[in-house]
Amino acid sequence: MDHLRPKYMTPAEAAMHLRCCRQTIYKRIKRGTIPHRRFGDAILIPVSYLEEDATWENNDAKKATMPSE
Repeated sequence: MDHLRPKYMTPAEAAMHLRCCRQTIYKRIKRGTIPHRRFGDAILIPVSYLEEDATWENNDAKKATMPSE
Protein backbone atom coordinates (compact mmCIF):
# COMPACT_ATOMS: atom_id res chain seq x y z
CA MET A 1 0.00 0.00 0.00
CA ASP A 2 3.05 2.24 -0.08
CA HIS A 3 2.06 3.40 -3.55
CA LEU A 4 -1.01 5.11 -2.06
CA ARG A 5 1.01 7.40 0.22
CA PRO A 6 1.58 10.91 -1.08
CA LYS A 7 5.15 11.70 -2.08
CA TYR A 8 4.85 15.42 -1.36
CA MET A 9 3.10 17.67 1.17
CA THR A 10 2.13 21.31 0.99
CA PRO A 11 3.67 23.70 3.53
CA ALA A 12 0.39 23.67 5.49
CA GLU A 13 0.37 19.86 5.62
CA ALA A 14 4.05 19.83 6.58
CA ALA A 15 3.36 22.29 9.41
CA MET A 16 0.58 20.07 10.73
CA HIS A 17 2.82 17.01 10.43
CA LEU A 18 5.68 18.70 12.31
CA ARG A 19 3.36 20.52 14.73
CA CYS A 20 4.79 23.92 13.97
CA CYS A 21 3.58 27.16 12.44
CA ARG A 22 3.11 27.26 8.68
CA GLN A 23 5.22 30.42 8.59
CA THR A 24 8.12 28.44 10.06
CA ILE A 25 7.95 26.11 7.08
CA TYR A 26 7.98 29.04 4.65
CA LYS A 27 10.96 30.62 6.43
CA ARG A 28 12.89 27.34 6.25
CA ILE A 29 12.07 27.01 2.56
CA LYS A 30 13.32 30.55 1.95
CA ARG A 31 16.55 29.83 3.85
CA GLY A 32 17.05 26.64 1.87
CA THR A 33 16.93 24.30 4.85
CA ILE A 34 13.88 22.42 3.62
CA PRO A 35 14.09 20.85 0.16
CA HIS A 36 11.09 21.60 -1.99
CA ARG A 37 9.76 21.69 -5.53
CA ARG A 38 7.70 24.38 -7.17
CA PHE A 39 4.95 23.58 -9.64
CA GLY A 40 3.49 26.88 -10.73
CA ASP A 41 2.37 28.58 -7.52
CA ALA A 42 2.43 25.34 -5.52
CA ILE A 43 5.28 24.51 -3.17
CA LEU A 44 5.68 20.81 -2.43
CA ILE A 45 7.93 19.24 0.19
CA PRO A 46 9.06 15.61 -0.10
CA VAL A 47 7.42 13.41 2.55
CA SER A 48 10.64 11.42 2.83
CA TYR A 49 12.42 14.54 4.13
CA LEU A 50 9.71 15.19 6.70
CA GLU A 51 9.79 11.63 7.99
CA GLU A 52 13.56 11.09 8.04
CA ASP A 53 15.37 14.42 8.36
CA ALA A 54 13.00 16.65 10.26
CA THR A 55 14.94 16.69 13.51
CA TRP A 56 15.91 20.31 12.79
CA GLU A 57 12.72 21.59 14.40
CA ASN A 58 13.34 19.78 17.68
CA ASN A 59 17.00 20.82 17.75
CA ASP A 60 16.15 24.48 17.13
CA ALA A 61 13.46 24.42 19.80
CA LYS A 62 15.88 22.98 22.36
CA LYS A 63 18.54 25.59 21.55
CA ALA A 64 16.03 28.42 21.83
CA THR A 65 14.54 27.34 25.16
CA MET A 66 17.54 25.86 26.98
CA PRO A 67 19.42 28.39 29.12
CA SER A 68 23.14 28.49 28.53
CA GLU A 69 25.27 27.25 31.40
